[in-house]
Amino acid sequence: MLPKFRFAGQLLAAGLIMTGWTLSETQDELKALDQRWADAVLHTDVAALGRILSDDLVYTHTDGHTENKAQFIESVRQGKTQYQSIEFDESNARQFGNTAVIVSRARVKVKIDGQERNLHPRFLRVYVKHNGVWQMVAHMANPGGPS
Repeated sequence: MLPKFRFAGQLLAAGLIMTGWTLSETQDELKALDQRWADAVLHTDVAALGRILSDDLVYTHTDGHTENKAQFIESVRQGKTQYQSIEFDESNARQFGNTAVIVSRARVKVKIDGQERNLHPRFLRVYVKHNGVWQMVAHMANPGGPS
C-alpha cells in the first residue's frame, strides 16, 4: 500500500509544478488584490467592486449568509454594510496556475444595518485569473472573535 501513496504524492507534486505553483514571485501581487477589495468597500467604489468580483462570486459573511456579486455590491451601495476600516494582521497567498488562494486575518470596523461591530475575522478568498485579470470568485469569513 505504501508505494501507492508515494506515487500519489509524486503525482500531486508534478501537478503543482505543471500548473505553475509559485510562492514568492506573486505574493505581493496577490496580497494587493485583498487591499484593492478593502479599498473598494471602504470607499463604496462599486465600479472597482464590479471589476474585482467575478460574475459567479459566492460571498459568505461571518454570520453565514451568502450573497452573489450583484447582492453584495447592492448591499455596499445602499449602505446596509458600511465598512469603516479594514486592517490586515496577517496574510498568506498561494498561486496554483490561474487560481490563487489567500488566507488572512483582519481587524474590521463595520456598520451593518445601523449596528456597529468590531470584528477580527479570518478570510479565505479564492481568485481566478480571467483574460489576464484576477477576480474574486469566493469569499468566506470566519467570525474569529471581537478585535
